[in-house]
Formats: sequence, structure tokens, C-alpha cells
Amino acid sequence: TRPWPSALSRPAHGSASPRAQQGRPCGSSPSSVREVLHRPLYRGEVVWNRTRKRDQWAVVRQRPRPESDWLRREAGHLRIVSDGQWQAVEERLEATRQRYLRLSNGTVLGRPPGAGAKYLLTGLMRCGCCGAGMEVVSRRHGSRRAFFYACSAHHRKGRAVLSIIM
Repeated sequence: TRPWPSALSRPAHGSASPRAQQGRPCGSSPSSVREVLHRPLYRGEVVWNRTRKRDQWAVVRQRPRPESDWLRREAGHLRIVSDGQWQAVEERLEATRQRYLRLSNGTVLGRPPGAGAKYLLTGLMRCGCCGAGMEVVSRRHGSRRAFFYACSAHHRKGRAVLSIIM
């Protein structure tokens, strides 16, 4: 094992975070976290035979196989996501899917208002001063944008809202 550069870069549960590239911060991107929560391998289940690699003439042409043909085996030593976490994610994703408006052919008409926040903690965090929801806002930071969580009441209605409450 390699030594950790500092105690701050090592997560509390002991797994290594991805190495930073070109001045970016250490850590996992939302798409990486999503992949971990969706892939059965990280729940301790190995799945084989999901696709057929060649057609009947031995031409390379990848096609999905029916789920009844899949081979599943438990591999608890590969588990990094608990069943409870996986179930909570599945329930939340299903609830979000149900709110989308679709055409009769299944085409999605776009994201419904308030569904599927782009940032993970939006709608879950509350302001310590006024109790309003926290949202992600951005400002210019040199030549790029900096994103951070801020009180939605303060951001949308100004300082006067917080002074009335306090």
C-alpha cells in the first residue's frame, strides 16, 4: 500500500478517493458515485452472460441477452455499497422516474419542475439562521465560475429577510 499524503485526503471509511488531475480536487464525481450505486458488482454480485458478443455467423456484433440467461453469483468481498443504501437509491430513482411526463411511445418530455436536483444536497439542507432551503449558486472566480451552497431566501430576497428573522 502507498502512504497517504495527509490525514485529510483519506476518507473515514478507508477507501481511497480518486487521484486528482491537473489541479482538480481529490474526490469522486457525481457520475462516478452514480455508477457505483447502479453496478451490481459493487453490491457484491457478479453478473455474467449479459450480452452476446457474436451473431450466428460469428460476426462481432454485441447484443443484449434476456435477463433469464444471466448468471449471477454472490461475491461479498467485492461489496462496497450496503443493501440498505442500494435500496434507498432505487426507491428514490423510481419515485423520480414516476414524476416525468412521457409521450405514448415512452419519450420523456423533459425534467418536471423540482425533480432530480442537479446537486446532491439541494432540498435536503436547511439554513441555520432562517430554516430556508439551501441551493447551489455561482459567482465568477477569476476566469471560471465557483459553485457553492447558499440560503435560498437570502439569495433570492436579500439580506432583509435574514434581519427580520434574527
